[in-house]
Amino acid sequence: MVFLSKKPAKLGTRKIEDCWEQWPLNAPDDQTWILDTLKNYRERTNKDVFIVAGDPHIGCFTKIFKYRRFVVEQMITSPITQKPPTDFEAEVMKFLLGVGTKLKNNYTFRHYKGTNSNNFGLV
Repeated sequence: MVFLSKKPAKLGTRKIEDCWEQWPLNAPDDQTWILDTLKNYRERTNKDVFIVAGDPHIGCFTKIFKYRRFVVEQMITSPITQKPPTDFEAEVMKFLLGVGTKLKNNYTFRHYKGTNSNNFGLV
């Protein structure tokens, strides 16, 4: 759901084909709609919302904010059979993850507790 902002995703497309699949490049309005829907549900019901997302390479947790107010938390997990990235690939991903944290419609995010080993949710 939330992995890279637009600039690092676009930069990553030069060498990493998966970057073309990022929401900010292909469906920023849909991403904003989903985040708004989750935010509104959380405010209306006073219930926590947690997103479980998949990525074939790494795992981490992400806090998503709107106007600096916490909205939702996300866990990105990798399948246990996927070949983990090399140390170099992991460093490139770590760099891209830290370059930008802004999304459309005043959403921002922060990744934490990352791992480049296969984890299947065991982050």
